[in-house]
Amino acid sequence: MMRPEPTGPFAWFLVVLATAVDAQIGTGPQPDRAESGRFIVSPNQLSQKQSLEYNLRDNYCWLLAHTSVRAGNEIVINDGMAKYIVSARLNGSTTSQEVEVPDLNAWTMSLPLDKDFPVNEPPLQLWHPRNSLTHPPANRGGLWSNGTHIFSVGGHYYNASRYMDSYYAVPQDSIPPFEIWAGDVQRRQWAKVDHVATPGERLDRTVSGAAMCVVKEGKDVNKCYYLGGYKSTRTSSQLPDNWALSQRAMLEFNPETLTIRNDTKSTDGYGDPDMGYQFGTLHHIPVGCGSGILVSLMAEQSPLNLVSDTDDDLRGPAVNTTTVMVYDIDSRTWYHQKTARGLEDERPPPRTRYCGDVVYSESTKSWDLWIYGGQFVDHPDDGMEDVHVLTMPKFQWVRLDLKTPPGVPSPKAIRGHTCHAVNSQLLVLGGTARGLEVNQVLVELRTGIRSSGGGVRG
Repeated sequence: MMRPEPTGPFAWFLVVLATAVDAQIGTGPQPDRAESGRFIVSPNQLSQKQSLEYNLRDNYCWLLAHTSVRAGNEIVINDGMAKYIVSARLNGSTTSQEVEVPDLNAWTMSLPLDKDFPVNEPPLQLWHPRNSLTHPPANRGGLWSNGTHIFSVGGHYYNASRYMDSYYAVPQDSIPPFEIWAGDVQRRQWAKVDHVATPGERLDRTVSGAAMCVVKEGKDVNKCYYLGGYKSTRTSSQLPDNWALSQRAMLEFNPETLTIRNDTKSTDGYGDPDMGYQFGTLHHIPVGCGSGILVSLMAEQSPLNLVSDTDDDLRGPAVNTTTVMVYDIDSRTWYHQKTARGLEDERPPPRTRYCGDVVYSESTKSWDLWIYGGQFVDHPDDGMEDVHVLTMPKFQWVRLDLKTPPGVPSPKAIRGHTCHAVNSQLLVLGGTARGLEVNQVLVELRTGIRSSGGGVRG
C-alpha cells in the first residue's frame, strides 16, 4: 500500500497529441467538423488495417469511460471511448490533413512510475494486441489488481453514432456472458480466466459498478470486490431494447483460487435496502489488525425492481454526500457513517462520473479520500472542476481552494476520467468536457497555485 503525502502537487494529465496514420478517405460529401476545426471521420471510412494502426499513445485526442488501476509501480489503462487524431487525405486529395476519428480503445497501456516524466510526454507502453473478436473493448467496467496481474470484469458495449462503425463494435446478439480476463503486467498480455462460481449464485455482467482489490502486507488477505452497477441491453444478449435495471449485490473474487461469489446478503445494511447503486468509487483503508475496511461513495441510486424501458444508459437520483458507507471486511458488515462539514460549512455537491483515490498523511496520521470533477446527475451537461477531500477518521469534508495565477488557463469541468495517488501527486487520466477543451495543468497544493506544464515524480 503506497502512502503518499496529500500536501504535494496535484498533476492534471492528458496524453500528448500526435499523428502517425496516413489514411485515404474516398470521394463524397465532406465530413462534419469538430470544434477544433478538424473534420470528423467515422472508423469505417478507414480500412481495418489503418484502424488497427492508431492508438492512444501516438494519436491521442481524448479518452473517457475507461478503466485504470495501480499495479505495482505502474498504472494500467484499459478500454473506453476514445478519439484519435490521424493524418488523412480527404476526397481524393493528394494533401494530408489532420482529422479526428471517434473509436473504441482496444489497446491496453502501462504508464511506468519508476522515473520522473513531464505530463505532456508520458512514457506509455502498449501491451500486446488482443483478439478483439474474443476480447472486445468494453466501457465503464471494473479493473482489479493484486500487483502482478490485473483482472477485468463487467462493462457494457457502446451503442452510439460513429462508435457502432468501429471494427471493435459488438452487436447485442454477440455480447458475451459474464467473464473475467486476467492481464499479466510483466508480459503485457491477456488471458481469459476459468473462474469458479459458487453453486446456485447467478453471475450477470453489469456496468458502472465500483471495483477494489484488498491486498494487505503481512496478512492473509487477497480479495477483490465489485459493488453495484446495473444490467442493461448493452450488457446482455438476452435483454430487450432500451432496458436497464439497477443492482446492489457485491461480487467477491479471490485472484489466487479464481473463485467468485455473488452473495446477495453482502450488501445487507448498505444504504436504502430498496435501492441499487451505480457509479462512484470503492476504497480500501488498511486500518487495524485485521483486513481493514472499505469506504464506498456511490454516485447514483435507482429502485431495485423498477425497470427502465426507455433508456439502456441508466440514470438515477444522486446519492447525498452527507453519509458514506463503511464495510468491515472481517465481520462482513456495512455501517452508515455520517460526514462532517468542513470549515467552509459545505460538503461536495452530489455528482457522478468523477474520480477518487485515497492517500495517507504521515504528518496527520489520517487517510484522505480525494474526489475530483464529475458532472451533476440532474444536469449532465454541467460539469465540475472542484476538488474535495474526506479526511478520516474524522470523516470531515474539506474543499480545496485552488487559485489560478494570471496568464495560466484554468482547467475546464471534466467527467469520465480516472485518477491515482502517485507519491505526493494525484495523477488524472483522460476525461472530457462536453463542448470544452481540457487543459494540461499542474496544481501546487502547498501554495494553492495552479500552474501549467510540470511533471510527475517517480
